[in-house]
Amino acid sequence: MSRLLWFMPDELLVVVVILAAIGLIVGVRRDRVGGLLASIVLLLLIGPFVEALFVSLPLWVSLVVLLLMGLALVRWFLEMTLGKEAAGHVLGTFVVKGIGGTLRLALLPLRGALWLLGTAVRGLLRI
Repeated sequence: MSRLLWFMPDELLVVVVILAAIGLIVGVRRDRVGGLLASIVLLLLIGPFVEALFVSLPLWVSLVVLLLMGLALVRWFLEMTLGKEAAGHVLGTFVVKGIGGTLRLALLPLRGALWLLGTAVRGLLRI
């Protein structure tokens, strides 16, 4: 639940606090409600600092952080639907495929140059 708080608008946080208070009245465990309220307070206090930090960072760093947050959100969704072990397995496979694809893309110019060199050498050997 605390991961969802990062994506909620500030206006909705008031409703979450009210629902937490109703949960206390009904009898939800105090540690869960306390953790939820602490997450909301921390989110409200740290929000301006995080925004100022991301404004000052280069674009590529912001994109890497955005990618990591996206992976965390996907993992959270997979944990809810498949379970913790299956989510780790799926996300691990996804990350390995992504790293492999990135390396293939980075080495594409080298592969092209080697192909051209091989074609030139074969052409010289035919003469």
